[in-house]
Amino acid sequence: MTVLFGYLAALVAIGALVLFKGRDLFRPAISIVAFVIVFSAYTGYAGTDSQNLIIGALAGLVAALLSGFVLMLGVFVSGMIAGLGAASQLIRWLPADIAEHRILVTAVIAVIVGILAVKCLDPLVTVSTAAIGAVLVGLPCTYMVMNLTSLTKNISTEPFDTMRNLNQAMFGDFMTQQTMIITAVTGILFIIGMVVQFRTNDSVRR
Repeated sequence: MTVLFGYLAALVAIGALVLFKGRDLFRPAISIVAFVIVFSAYTGYAGTDSQNLIIGALAGLVAALLSGFVLMLGVFVSGMIAGLGAASQLIRWLPADIAEHRILVTAVIAVIVGILAVKCLDPLVTVSTAAIGAVLVGLPCTYMVMNLTSLTKNISTEPFDTMRNLNQAMFGDFMTQQTMIITAVTGILFIIGMVVQFRTNDSVRR
């Protein structure tokens, strides 16, 4: 029972963090991932003696510090690529005297779309984290409420088997059979999460 309720509680707790503070946690999470990837890659290649651990940690720290810039650069470049595609379609509808400056017009549109992509990143992160958090909170809570008397059927002698059984039960038949209820619960949580994040996240509000 401890593993069962502990796992469900952990899902709800993580979901609540993502639901209400997803935007604030996004960049720290990116930095942590960058550190772990670089540190693991370096120590896996060079070894794990003291000197390599220090160098790997320093390299990971640099990667963590630069991760925000790299993220923004990636979003900007992706936006520019999308802008190039949009410009190729838009330019054929422009007046001839403007269309003849095809390269300049295409470059301007690409840069504008790239800048808009960067500006829209915060709201997009807020919306996506609110959606993910709503599912992580709503699904376990709905499952517990509607299957309170039969929760013990998921318990196994091994903790990982218990967690696997819960995942199969929640994301399998229950999600298929109770789609409307789950959608309603997660939808309400999603709206609440978005409102809370947009009101409390300073960077989004600015």
